[in-house]
Amino acid sequence: MFPKEHGTYGQLGCPVVTALAIGHGRPAGFLVAAGAIAAFLAYEPLQIVLGRRGARAKREFADVARRHVWARALLALCLGGSGITLGRGDALRAAIVPVVLAAAFVSMVSARREKSAVGETLAALVLSSAAVPISVCAGAELRSGAWVAASWAAASIIGTLSVRGVIQRSRDGGNARTAWIAAIVAVTVSVAAVALWQRGVASWAVAASMMGPAAVALGLAIVAPSPKHLRTVGWTLLLVTIVGVGVLVAGLRSW
Repeated sequence: MFPKEHGTYGQLGCPVVTALAIGHGRPAGFLVAAGAIAAFLAYEPLQIVLGRRGARAKREFADVARRHVWARALLALCLGGSGITLGRGDALRAAIVPVVLAAAFVSMVSARREKSAVGETLAALVLSSAAVPISVCAGAELRSGAWVAASWAAASIIGTLSVRGVIQRSRDGGNARTAWIAAIVAVTVSVAAVALWQRGVASWAVAASMMGPAAVALGLAIVAPSPKHLRTVGWTLLLVTIVGVGVLVAGLRSW
């Protein structure tokens, strides 16, 4: 009854931790964070109900999974709604983007396209966008929450494309298109972040947090590792992610 895509835990966990860390410990932020986690945990039982985990899983666990979907969805609504209500101010406005993105992702799931490049990109956006209402309800400014979401969305998309590039190379006889797309996107985002920092629009932490994913993406495009090294790639991305959390928290708290 828990999501099998382990990378998604980091795609949600890092924005949630960062958003809470840049806030001021207000209970509303923790309520919204708990609501986001509950909504995330409803995904796996929903997949079982829809038959995406195989006919046997649906036959044996559909009833249990259906109860989990409703219970977790209701919990997400109650916790998230309570946090938004307590948060006041920009809280409701901050929640609009995650809700809209989540609705779009549900449509992708219905169309069986959640595993496509577009579907995985949208999933990264949904999970990262949770940082906006969480940070605002925790007491941070809306702009700081928006930059947390944008930074983690970019890092997640770059990481997803980089891993896809490693896999594609082995399947398509050395086709490196996806790997180089990931590298180009990473470098472009990094340059844009630096430009925004120099103009005073973004914190230095946003630009600094993009350097790690950009370096990994560029390195993977040049080195072209075998899929048997995916575990090493995963650990490298995890290390970069942990450093990114620290950088964003340090920079945005003083911004």
